[in-house]
Amino acid sequence: MNLHRVVSSRIASRSLARLVLKKDIQTYTGNGPKLASDKLAPSTPSPKVDINNVDAGRLLSYVLLTASRKDEIPNIQYSNEPNSITSSFYTPNPNVKSYYGTNRFVEYIPGNSPIVLAAPHGGFLMPENVADRPSLPGVRLLNDLNTHEIAKDLTERLGLYGKRPHLIVCHLNRRKVDVNRDIHEYPFSSSEAAHTWLEYHRLVEIATKQVERSFGRGLYIDLHGQKHPEKWIELGYLVHASDLDRLNEHSASGTVSQSSSLRGLSGRRNHFLDLIRGPNSLGGLFERKAYKTVPSPSIPSPNGGQYYRGGYCLQRHTSLSIDGVQIELPAHLRRGSMEIRNKLVNDMADIINHFVSRHYPMTGQEVENFALRSHYPLPLSREYPNELYV
Repeated sequence: MNLHRVVSSRIASRSLARLVLKKDIQTYTGNGPKLASDKLAPSTPSPKVDINNVDAGRLLSYVLLTASRKDEIPNIQYSNEPNSITSSFYTPNPNVKSYYGTNRFVEYIPGNSPIVLAAPHGGFLMPENVADRPSLPGVRLLNDLNTHEIAKDLTERLGLYGKRPHLIVCHLNRRKVDVNRDIHEYPFSSSEAAHTWLEYHRLVEIATKQVERSFGRGLYIDLHGQKHPEKWIELGYLVHASDLDRLNEHSASGTVSQSSSLRGLSGRRNHFLDLIRGPNSLGGLFERKAYKTVPSPSIPSPNGGQYYRGGYCLQRHTSLSIDGVQIELPAHLRRGSMEIRNKLVNDMADIINHFVSRHYPMTGQEVENFALRSHYPLPLSREYPNELYV
């Protein structure tokens, strides 16, 4: 479809279209409109749109994303080099390799379990040729400090249980791209960042497909950080704080559970309240290890406190077969001493191992009339060792 026509159809009702569409789309694509599948060179300049205007920013994001598509297939490449994410207290496995996007801004390290672990906001790369996102109301630019390192340590620790997660990280700083925002929330300001946004989500989709093909179902964990005054661990299941406040057995069986990120697991177990704040919920397991957590048995809801329910990534990558949780770690746990962080990682590994063993068994046997396909599935194709099942 013609790019000019695509953009026009989306914003025809806005006066902004008349101001910038003809001139700036042509500036962006060359002498005239191109097909949406045409890939732009990384050095292509951004349209001359006032990025301090929110509506213009949304238009720019849409144009960049559309123009960055190349039949929806990003430039994912396999590397024979050891993965680039360092672990603070485990020796990286030299046999575990990585898949990278363009310029290595995103990275995927395959796992052997039904767990997908993602850290979208811990990147430190700040290349000058990638435009900054503007500082606008509602646009968050600060990184979630140490979430990359915690994700890597957690991956290594879970590997000792035989449950190595599929790990996906974004190395590009949040000032350049926010992969946890949809197209209408200004996730990027340049074609390079648009590529990164596309490739990040493609890698997560590859990982979740691996899990579905190997196990049938799995758990997606989106790792974040926050500095709310309550200093609690927040577990987001796409349930609004107000719904958590008034949740009961009757309401839990309706639309709240069906729209949550545990809708698949809830349908199988049919005990939504137990899943999110019972003694064997993630919150209950964190609480058992003396972490202040919401929701949990003792803190079933925020009750007016600050709380993140889960963002775009959790909405996009969960389904009836892929359950999910957004884990928001408070600053004092992420920025504390190495002893505090190491204890956190060990405890999180124990908690996740317990939860996954209970709900996503890796037995190779039939569970609840579903035949698990493999005990420890290989993440790579047997026919083509360097190619993923996609």
